[in-house]
Amino acid sequence: MFFEPEQEERVRRALAKLSGLWEAHLAVVELMAIGSAAVPQLKAFVAAPEPSGIFQPRCEAVGVLGALGAKDVLLDLLSHPRDVTNPVEQTGEEAVLNACARCLEKWQDEEVFDCLLASGHRKPLAGIVEALGNYARFEAIPVYDAALAEDFSRAAAEVAFRKLGPSTIPHLISLSQLRLPSRGEESESNKRLRRSALKLLTEFSNIGEHLGPLIALTRDGDPEIAIRACAVCLPLVSGEQKESMISRLKDIAHHCRWPLCEEARQLADSASAGF
Repeated sequence: MFFEPEQEERVRRALAKLSGLWEAHLAVVELMAIGSAAVPQLKAFVAAPEPSGIFQPRCEAVGVLGALGAKDVLLDLLSHPRDVTNPVEQTGEEAVLNACARCLEKWQDEEVFDCLLASGHRKPLAGIVEALGNYARFEAIPVYDAALAEDFSRAAAEVAFRKLGPSTIPHLISLSQLRLPSRGEESESNKRLRRSALKLLTEFSNIGEHLGPLIALTRDGDPEIAIRACAVCLPLVSGEQKESMISRLKDIAHHCRWPLCEEARQLADSASAGF
């Protein structure tokens, strides 16, 4: 595709403004006015290395690509992430990939889903998980599982599981019991995954037939996992089982730091009031 040199110069000037940050809003308007003629240079701008880690201009450029309907460009950018080792630069690259994924949400077709799924398997970034979650498809569950263990993507994965609904209960229970590594001390990331799975289970009401494995988790050595398991089980048990869980929560409240101790105390008090 051929574009006039004058038009190419307009795009270059607009991208220079975009890089300057403080004129970014003007640059976006100019690039939108130029239209499809700006797409090749926008793609090159987004794909260019940025060692400083300043990602806002590139994310703005991704937004313009999305608004101009450059679906194929966004798919290509998301499918071919740059391999960088510098942590600062990596943060910028991930921000750009998140922006691409979020811009692709509006197409909601099989091609986009396949690209998002492949990208999520490489790394479950929040924007990718959010976009996948809008499809409410079970094929993406392995991506959500990995995301539950990560601080920056956990919230998006939890939303995705909620969209799938109670049919995920058996899977979430399996996750709550998963200990990795299987020998030695459990990793912190795996504890985060188990805690999140239990948090989701507290939001579902039809746990009854799956209760057995969760009762055992009320004695888990990780206080937060034990609290989450108690929160799931207490409304569904009675007698000695309920008394044992209340006792466990009181013990946690005496030996843990705030806010866990306060959470355990409040849950124990609430359960005792209805006992």
